[in-house]
Amino acid sequence: MKKLPLSILFISLLLPVSLLAADWPQFKQTPNRQGCSLTERVTLPSKLCAWFNFNSPIIASPVIVSGKAYAVSSKGLLARIDLATNKIDWRVSLGGVGNESSPSVVGGKVYVGTKIGKLFVLDASTGAEIKQYDAGSPIFASPLVLDSGVYFGSLNAKFHALDLNGNLKWTYQAKNNIIHSAASDSGCIVFCDGNKLLYRFRDLGSTYGVVYISHILNWATTSPSSAAPPSGDPFLATPMIWNNGIFVGRGNQEYGGGSHQLTRINFSTGEYNVTSGPCTGVFTTPSVDTATHLMYIGSNNTGLFALRNGIGTWPDWTTNGQYYETTGVWGVNSSPAVVANCLIFGSEQGEVHFFQKDTLPYGKGYGGVQFWSYKTTSGKAFNASPAVSDGKVMIGSLDGCLYGFWNGTEVSSSVTVDTVHHTNVNDRQSPPGVWTLTASPNPSPGGSIAIFSSNHFKDMTLSILDTRGREIRNLKASGSGVINWNLMNSRNEPVAAGAYVAVLKNGTDKTIHTVRLVVMR
Repeated sequence: MKKLPLSILFISLLLPVSLLAADWPQFKQTPNRQGCSLTERVTLPSKLCAWFNFNSPIIASPVIVSGKAYAVSSKGLLARIDLATNKIDWRVSLGGVGNESSPSVVGGKVYVGTKIGKLFVLDASTGAEIKQYDAGSPIFASPLVLDSGVYFGSLNAKFHALDLNGNLKWTYQAKNNIIHSAASDSGCIVFCDGNKLLYRFRDLGSTYGVVYISHILNWATTSPSSAAPPSGDPFLATPMIWNNGIFVGRGNQEYGGGSHQLTRINFSTGEYNVTSGPCTGVFTTPSVDTATHLMYIGSNNTGLFALRNGIGTWPDWTTNGQYYETTGVWGVNSSPAVVANCLIFGSEQGEVHFFQKDTLPYGKGYGGVQFWSYKTTSGKAFNASPAVSDGKVMIGSLDGCLYGFWNGTEVSSSVTVDTVHHTNVNDRQSPPGVWTLTASPNPSPGGSIAIFSSNHFKDMTLSILDTRGREIRNLKASGSGVINWNLMNSRNEPVAAGAYVAVLKNGTDKTIHTVRLVVMR
């Protein structure tokens, strides 16, 4: 038997079992909700290799365990999909309308909450019901599953702790409704309620222990009744725990006055402070690259922005850019997935985006670089967070379909999951979407940049624009699907280092695709 090198064996012993197995078993993969799996890499450009029609919007994020994807639709249709064969293993209707609780799959069981107020425990192999727990109120939160049990809040302001078989251990009455999921680290559980309060708990078995309750004006209180009425905008998302901080977005539902920013609560003390952020609500859970310490946060209008260490007064970069706004990605209500070679998230523009992770070398605040994106023909938003396992990316859309991207056999038609309610969503989704314009290498150290399109460039032109929107070069398209730009302007002079935009237009001068280019000298 061939022995592993000691260095590899040592590293493997340090990695969590879930990472070694390449699983993404619950919302944001790990209990701390960091959304970071640096053992994963995805192929770029990928292919559309899975396409499943649920016939109602998919708001909940999917999960992947042992090569099986689990996803639930707004109408409560839960299905397990074999990603190796692209076939449905089983499907079950849980009921309710407006479901957005992501399933969690741990220890051969599926845990999922519903709008009808039931938490279901199912057999992961067959979909058979094992247990049903009545929370007494709608469950929007995705279950947090730990070795000690299953944890979630409900709309009636109760926080529930069950054992792994679905039996009640204890409940806690919060001050206001609980919509978002809990997170956990260092033996503690944290969650937010609708009254701008954040709770940190310990599970003591048959009861709980309150570590602190924090809000934006008065931290380290012991009970919600003794807390002064908070002011400012409420927490809007599931918290994420990293580097002794609890990071959570805030904002105003009407996007009016108030503090629309990412906030940090000290994990040890509960002390609150604003970090930085955009001018509109942050509805997403932040993700972090634990190697580079870059944190990524989506906002409902400003797009996705990156902050070093999750703090600072100005983003390292944003997806909406700073100069040429028409190329930007604006509405991002999808929590990103961070893998070794890129950042993956959905947008309100009906696209799945694959972005470069790190800050650009020529200064802060510039637009991020997109490697590749996929746009559906429906144009409906991707609000769910992607799951990534073994190089496979799965994400749901408001158009009612679950999409999968990897380097495999491409599909051109969807598989119907909902065989009862025929609302012709599939008809509206045919043909499939298209890959957008992309470029490589990008950033370019010099020489040239190759610009690609999934469709051939026949009868199209490619304009290179500077940061003021001025055309500096017009390239004639060929029929090959690739155009090489030699980094020269129309006067055959080398362009300066910086940001540029490639704009693909058809014969009627209509913009088809754009891609941001970065030149380094």
